[in-house]
Amino acid sequence: MQILRFDLDVSIPISDFGSNFAIGPLTGSDSRVRVQIMHLPPGGFIGRHPTSVKQLFALVAGSGWVSGQDGKRRTLRAGYGALWEEGEDHDAGTDDGLTAVCIEGSFEVLATGE
Repeated sequence: MQILRFDLDVSIPISDFGSNFAIGPLTGSDSRVRVQIMHLPPGGFIGRHPTSVKQLFALVAGSGWVSGQDGKRRTLRAGYGALWEEGEDHDAGTDDGLTAVCIEGSFEVLATGE
């Protein structure tokens, strides 16, 4: 498992066309993916299982924990994510609730690694 960042501190400021925002890229332009929003309620849990494809679990609200092949839990908050490779055992959970974008498939990771 790799921990990734896409929070404001590592995002790219955009000012083109009078814009005022920042982009935290997650994947590259040649990606072939399925994108889902996952809502875990307080006490929510995703049971341990192997991934069928590469999977990026990017928290956009709340906080929780994730673990990879070694089973070691890592705490995550909004702006951070976990990347699991195909076949990697993993699970995730939260005490207070979280919302995450889940990207599965074939993609280049552009988010900053930790």
